[in-house]
Amino acid sequence: MHTGLEIERKYLIRMPDEVELRAMPGCVVWDVTQMYLRRDPDGGTRRIRRVCTGGAVKYFFTHKRRIDALSCEETEGEISEEEYAALVAQADPELKAVEKRRLRIPWMDQLLEVDIYRFWSDRATLEIELEREDQPVQLPDWLEIVRDVTGEEAYKNFSLARCVPMEDLGEVRK
Repeated sequence: MHTGLEIERKYLIRMPDEVELRAMPGCVVWDVTQMYLRRDPDGGTRRIRRVCTGGAVKYFFTHKRRIDALSCEETEGEISEEEYAALVAQADPELKAVEKRRLRIPWMDQLLEVDIYRFWSDRATLEIELEREDQPVQLPDWLEIVRDVTGEEAYKNFSLARCVPMEDLGEVRK
């Protein structure tokens, strides 16, 4: 397991052309099934992921403890299929599994992670991990950014497992 600080910005974007993104140099596609486990007494979140990429399947366990809107302490590591299956029994029954396709695209010394969810046809999200909170973000002009949702609880994956926001994008503030 690796423990570190995760600092990221998250953006709500209009649904991109997945074929165009897949054709970008260095693009790696992950098909992800993400489940949240019952909460820790310390208030941290625990999740497990099944990631299919390049014909291989890997499993991961993550524990996150939020520090502020941009940062959290994260402990993450690869686990075995057997460990994953055992942890499925600890899944929070009030939360649904989140299924998404993640396109990981290197761009301007950043790694863009575009998440396309099965429950939306008109929008997706973009995550960009940073080295420090005040690091400038280079947003690509080939994605249509609706707005920064970094601090919005409704767009955190944990919240998406409970309730999916379906606001009209035509009326969303920019």
